[in-house]
Amino acid sequence: MIIKKQKMSSVAVLVLVAGILVLIVMFYNGYGKYVERIEQVSRWGFYDLIPDSYLSYLASDGGSWVAFIIGVGLIIVSVRLPKKTVEIPVVIPAVEQEIQKKQSRADELIKYKGILDSGVLTQEEFDAKKKELLERST
Repeated sequence: MIIKKQKMSSVAVLVLVAGILVLIVMFYNGYGKYVERIEQVSRWGFYDLIPDSYLSYLASDGGSWVAFIIGVGLIIVSVRLPKKTVEIPVVIPAVEQEIQKKQSRADELIKYKGILDSGVLTQEEFDAKKKELLERST
């Protein structure tokens, strides 16, 4: 089984998502207010008061600054939270499993060859083990 490691705790992920959501809501609400402001100013004829851009409008809006600071703060906190390693089991495809089986049989054969060379096994015993391993592979 292959193990992957993840370097972010679930609390850090939740804080990161919360920070991103705060920023998204800030931009969404800010854009709604921006469009409303343009319509209002245009209706009254005060064209000089129309903000140059959406970002300049957000920069002048105090609530957007607060939401921006909170969102960025949450993102920074999520990055600074203690890291936790999580082991995740991964299913290995059949081809990889077959390769691992063949490698383990080859390792076993090498082990028995070392035992044969050291004199603990006889040639007949080694041949019997070798035949058993090769039969098991098919």
